[in-house]
Amino acid sequence: MTLTSAASLNYISETQRLVEVERHIRDGIAGRGATLTASHALALKSFVSDNAFSKVRALVARAIRQDRDAVYGLFLRDNRAWAYSSPTTRALGQKSESWSEDAWRETHIALEALRSETLTQRTVQAFGKEILEFAAPVLNAKRR
Repeated sequence: MTLTSAASLNYISETQRLVEVERHIRDGIAGRGATLTASHALALKSFVSDNAFSKVRALVARAIRQDRDAVYGLFLRDNRAWAYSSPTTRALGQKSESWSEDAWRETHIALEALRSETLTQRTVQAFGKEILEFAAPVLNAKRR
């Protein structure tokens, strides 16, 4: 009876510890995702003002290529994709300049995220996995 109790208490303790570790990892990923999204939104302001399509595409593609935790990157303006990189576009061997303008719709990004004037975060199923999705507006003085 004592051995069973000790094993049961140890199992409960380990389960609680694993839940705490998972929460800590999620919080770290969420912090990184929010920071990356907000800083890219800030960096993209001048590119958008100058209509620098190629610089927008290069920034998005580089961010996804360099961060193994980033699943996809997308920049939309007036519901038109300027830049998009995802597992699908990479699997097809497409360069950031050669994807279909509607390819981004596979993300099923929420309309409220596109309309928000603040950073948004949600958990979604995409590309066969659960992901934390972040969106931030790229607003400049002309577009406000």
